[in-house]
Amino acid sequence: MTIDERFVGIGKLFRDDDKIKNRLQVSGWGTQPSGNTVIYQRLLKKIQIIRPRKPECIFIYDVALRKNQYCAYGIPKTARVTWGDGGGPVFEFRKIYGIVSISLITEDSTFLYTKILAYDEWINQMMSNH
Repeated sequence: MTIDERFVGIGKLFRDDDKIKNRLQVSGWGTQPSGNTVIYQRLLKKIQIIRPRKPECIFIYDVALRKNQYCAYGIPKTARVTWGDGGGPVFEFRKIYGIVSISLITEDSTFLYTKILAYDEWINQMMSNH
């Protein structure tokens, strides 16, 4: 298998002093509901996302979110994070900002992600050990 490095590469973790310069994105294969069947995607996709304020996320999910949990939705609203996208990156170019945690297949198409900044020491330790 050949990997085209124009499209796939190793990401770096967002740091505390990094600023988001462009809109964040999510990538994944996901699934696409079609009537009573589910269509599995063959190609990796990406969508841009909008991050509402935390009170709006709490209202949508009706639960208290943890310190590093946030919600977002794709733009346009028809762009969705689906079941197969869990564990995928929330990123800006090749800087990883978060990991998709939970997606709800609902009208508002929101999903939760975990900001990884608090876990960067652990992630770096795991990567150096393996």
